[in-house]
Amino acid sequence: MIQVTVAGETAMVTSNKSGAGADFTVMSVDASERVHEAVENIARESGHPLRVIARASSPSEAIELAARLQPDIVVLDIQLQSPGGAVLGRQLQGLLDRQPLLICLTGAQRFDRARLAVQLGAVDLLPKPVTREDLAQALQKAVATLRSMRHHEQERMAMERRLGQAIQTPSAPPRPHRTRSSQIAQAVRRYVEAHYAENISLQSAADYVRLSASYLGPLFKAVCGLSFRTYLRIVRIARAKDLMRDPALNLSEIAQRVGFEDENYFSQVFLEVTGMRPGQYRNSSLGQQ
Repeated sequence: MIQVTVAGETAMVTSNKSGAGADFTVMSVDASERVHEAVENIARESGHPLRVIARASSPSEAIELAARLQPDIVVLDIQLQSPGGAVLGRQLQGLLDRQPLLICLTGAQRFDRARLAVQLGAVDLLPKPVTREDLAQALQKAVATLRSMRHHEQERMAMERRLGQAIQTPSAPPRPHRTRSSQIAQAVRRYVEAHYAENISLQSAADYVRLSASYLGPLFKAVCGLSFRTYLRIVRIARAKDLMRDPALNLSEIAQRVGFEDENYFSQVFLEVTGMRPGQYRNSSLGQQ
């Protein structure tokens, strides 16, 4: 197993012969290290083409890693509280270029959790502590579903090539990542990632995609599950974490490099996103190196 740093967070990435060339990627989102280890071990030993590409222990880390790594399957603790109170599963589905399959975990046997899992289209809802058998069966079900989806997609593409034109079955809803709203949201996310250090806003993003801010704001939140302002904050703080690894930069310089003119405001936003002050985070992260 090796470590890679993504947006200031250390993601655990498997590197083994059985995972080489794996067809389907998995991300584990849970506060428990035991769950992460179980997901990784079962995926490796399952005999299925699975590779765990990341572990996330918090919603903000999950959002950042998922947007960058685009996993096929997400094993998600459904009880994790996401930024702004939105459902983390919906945020992950909105932020990815394609909808991932969710395997939801919950420590509380409550009807509302089961209903939420159904609303998210989860492959399975498993009680915690999760057993190896249940998790292995859920991953097997996810693999079968993904294979079926890929098979149908290949058939559709072959038919389009034969007919020489795009064909869409009237009875089938459009694929989520191909809708206009999803394309707009994806363009806005790329705009933020390219210009986060500048004085950008919802209005400048709306100008970029040639829409009104009043239209783009609700559209972005509906697709991504969080507001433009919240997403911009998450990206900026993730970049700030990267810069904190350089001891030559002080916090004032870091704040300016990620788009904050006021260091006090930067500190306040950093606390809201991470639960720690910038200085505390820097000392703790440097102490672990």
